[in-house]
Amino acid sequence: MKLLYGLVMVAALGLLLDPMGVVGNQNPGGKKEAGQKDKGKKDKGKKEKEKEDNNPGENLDGVWMVTEVIEAGKKSLVDKNIKMVVKGNTFTLEAGGKTSKGTFRADPSKTPKEVSAFFEDGMGNKIQVDSIYEFKDDTMRVCGALGKTRPKEFSSTAENGYELVTYKRAQK
Repeated sequence: MKLLYGLVMVAALGLLLDPMGVVGNQNPGGKKEAGQKDKGKKDKGKKEKEKEDNNPGENLDGVWMVTEVIEAGKKSLVDKNIKMVVKGNTFTLEAGGKTSKGTFRADPSKTPKEVSAFFEDGMGNKIQVDSIYEFKDDTMRVCGALGKTRPKEFSSTAENGYELVTYKRAQK
């Protein structure tokens, strides 16, 4: 598996998932989108902020290890040292002595659940990977690929070229 491709998919995975509070109104660049109102701290009441912080959802915060990678329908060898650390809507991926950082936006209201990861490729190019995910207990699966549209199902075949990655939350 190519390191950059692997980093992108791993990033798109874990990246992945934050409590539901990040759904929909997250803006990784910090710029207002067309028609978007400025939602500064002054506009949010203390109770509303506490409600967001305590919103029950899929809290993916923690350390995630890759346990399986299927790339274009073929199982790839898994580097047991690949580690992704998720905190809030940010992630740090450590693989092969290199570190990659980025942000993500998850939408668990969609079926299947959607996640988009945002990071730089090390040469200053901004990368976005649109994927789908599912989360159960301490296992997360993410499916997607760099340069492809978001998949509609968890499938990796030679025809669709998607990568399906399974993560396991590391025990504390």
